[in-house]
Amino acid sequence: GGPDHLAVVLRRARYLAVLRYSPSLGNVQTCGQHLLVAPDDPASVAGPPGFRAQVAVDPGQRCLAVRVLPDRVLVFPVAAGASWQQEAGPAVFQRGGLAFHEDVEQSPGLGTPFALGAHSPLRLHHIQDIAFLHGYHQPTAVCLGQSKPAYGGCLNEANQCTSSVLVFMLDLTDRSPHLIWAMHRLPHDIFQIVPLLPPLGGMLALCSNAVIYMKEHAASFCQTLNLCAGLGEELTKLKGVEVKDETKLEIVLSGCAASALSPTTILFSIQPSGRLYLAHLVLESFDIVADIVWTSPGTAVPASGICTLGEEYIFLSAVAGGCSLLKATPSKKKLPPNLQRLVPPPRKRARTEGATEEEAAKEAGG
Repeated sequence: GGPDHLAVVLRRARYLAVLRYSPSLGNVQTCGQHLLVAPDDPASVAGPPGFRAQVAVDPGQRCLAVRVLPDRVLVFPVAAGASWQQEAGPAVFQRGGLAFHEDVEQSPGLGTPFALGAHSPLRLHHIQDIAFLHGYHQPTAVCLGQSKPAYGGCLNEANQCTSSVLVFMLDLTDRSPHLIWAMHRLPHDIFQIVPLLPPLGGMLALCSNAVIYMKEHAASFCQTLNLCAGLGEELTKLKGVEVKDETKLEIVLSGCAASALSPTTILFSIQPSGRLYLAHLVLESFDIVADIVWTSPGTAVPASGICTLGEEYIFLSAVAGGCSLLKATPSKKKLPPNLQRLVPPPRKRARTEGATEEEAAKEAGG
């Protein structure tokens, strides 16, 4: 709800904490704590082993989504001064997502949440990742899920092409999702969605051995990154998706952390070596990606997560040991034409009626 608010979900916690920086204290203080799993829910006693809750925030700061369980997502509307006490009745403690602590003077700005189930309305077996996309007028989320259970290490027919990507608009008034577009029968090993920054929009779907570019009104393509991508027939079954062979790179994305630094640059931290890679997006037009070029600036601490502050500072959350804060500096080397900085197309000035060719040429030249 603001630049000084931070939403935190701990790995084994059953609540969402909203922190706020207090200039008077010179430290952070808790604005509110919201239950994610109700006390009488069986999942509150023994959740799935190894599951990590996830928070995704709408770029327009209108709502945030929390993946609280593999089959459940809670959506919290965001509004200045919003309070669950204004909307909830006396039985608020019996429902997941409602607050059990809230600062009266400094409200966290979160309204009463609503739930999205994997089975209904998303029609998925379970949810693996959730994020928000750029370039839409309403809060628009992308959900990565499995349409049926799959078992790692098995490449038989039953375990192939089980992933689905759903893009839906969140109606905060009706408290319901509305599907915009979707892609089904994707490779089973997709584990993360990386939204691309405006003006590009769209997303990258990360597999262990490949990366897939997807956008609503653009042609999708898949880029293979190592020889293991050829195992099985999943990539050959992708309908309407061009497969680009870059297996010579020998990059394995399993367990990697990724974040967009700029509209045309994505930073990857590879496990377990900590090798850093920059994925440069080659544009076909102003907002459509045609290819990906990979470079490696060096090695850092292996990261479980990456947080970017603009295009200059990068925070690496270390898997073990101390975290790192990196500063990105622009390269002085001349870039190839396909990696030039994103420049909007020039606007054509309308030719006035009755103008001569010489006058029109002067107007076009400014």
